[in-house]
Amino acid sequence: MTRKQRVAIAEPSLIIRMGLFALLKRFTALPMEIFELNQTEHLDNLLIRHKPDILIINPLCIDANHLAQLKKNPKFSGIKYIANQTSMMDIRLLKQYDQIITLSMEAEQIKDVLSKLIHKDSADSLALSDREKDIIIAVAEGLTNKMIASKLNISTNTVMTHRKNISNKLNIHSQAGIILYAIANRLIEC
Repeated sequence: MTRKQRVAIAEPSLIIRMGLFALLKRFTALPMEIFELNQTEHLDNLLIRHKPDILIINPLCIDANHLAQLKKNPKFSGIKYIANQTSMMDIRLLKQYDQIITLSMEAEQIKDVLSKLIHKDSADSLALSDREKDIIIAVAEGLTNKMIASKLNISTNTVMTHRKNISNKLNIHSQAGIILYAIANRLIEC
């Protein structure tokens, strides 16, 4: 049995924090213990005290240098960071996070993001092939199915089949979602 993952929510907006907390509580199939960090000024001390496995944080609460320092610090080496993107941001900042969630995501998409981090090692059957990664990169670059087919020397039908498989594996059904996935998983650079 998988150990319960300690999931901390660091979000200054009470409404967003409480909504996210309530949503995560509904995911009873995921082995997690959820708690809130309503103050982010002393984030390092809160992380030491609460020892989360996953930190969901609004990127506006932490500057990029501080996040980079946390990720390098051995005290926090096991923490996975999820950006709770509540507004438009420079995508270069979001690249530092292990995953990204947004206000426009459906509950199942957020559940899948968490599940991927919690069950990272058991996700072999959902692993993307190299060709599927090539397709994601091309989609993120804004290429059409026909352009992707030409670039990769495959048929348009094959591209569409790969895109369908990617959608099923990742539960992502939009080009914007694929772009966010590509950035979060460092398949593309911005």
